[in-house]
This record gives sequence, structure tokens and C-alpha cells, in this order.
Amino acid sequence: MAKNVSKGSSRALQWLLEKDQPAIRYLALTRLLDKPERDPEVKEAMKAIAERGWAAQILKIQDPAGWWAGEDSLYRPKYLSTNWMLLVLSDLGLTKNNPRIRKACELWISRFAKEDGGFAMDGSGLRARPPAEVRGLAA
Repeated sequence: MAKNVSKGSSRALQWLLEKDQPAIRYLALTRLLDKPERDPEVKEAMKAIAERGWAAQILKIQDPAGWWAGEDSLYRPKYLSTNWMLLVLSDLGLTKNNPRIRKACELWISRFAKEDGGFAMDGSGLRARPPAEVRGLAA
């Protein structure tokens, strides 16, 4: 249990540590209780993020090609498309280590990466292959 935790805070912490939302459990373990990534509880929570809870629900509606809400625009509709789902999944703790996240990131980079290393949502960055420094983000 965390140091200097009041009774009310203790109840809140116990709620955050419940296993039904592993992303929240992971964040509570690592950010509130300062447990290291190698801790067995942390490893278990991280593994479960893609299997149950909010992240799993989002992954369930992902197209096998890697996108959400439409193949034509990875940015629109706002808050429902690939760009936004990747932001949420990142906040929930998923990384490129998850093959579905990696696939979506590679798709996003292939659509929006520019030669100068920047990104363009207007389509001006469209090309077949992003530069090496950008490909490294999804590597």
C-alpha cells in the first residue's frame, strides 16, 4: 500500500487496482505505487490490457487491415478514426510491442509521413515508403 494514504484514498486505490480494467491497474501500480516494470503484478496487468477492458473493446472493432472507422481517412471522423484510437490506446498503455498497434502505426506512418520527417494530415505526405528515421518510430 502507498505511504501516507488516508482511509478514503486507500479505498480509491483499491478500486483503481481492481483487475477489470487492466490499463488502470497498470497505471496505478506503476505511477501511484511506483512498482517497476519487472514486477510480476505490473507484467500481468500490462499483458491483460489488450485482453480485457477498454483497450480490448477498442481492439475488437479494429479492421484486420489495421484501421478504425474507415480506410480512406485515418484522421476522420474525429475521435473515432485510427489516429484517435491510437492516441487512446497509447494512453491505456499499449505500445508497438502489440502487433495490432504496430500494424496501425505502420499504416498511419505510411499515409502521413513527409520526406522532411514531419507529418501532414492533409494528404500531402502520402507516399509509398516513409524515410528511415520515420520508419524507426514503428520499428
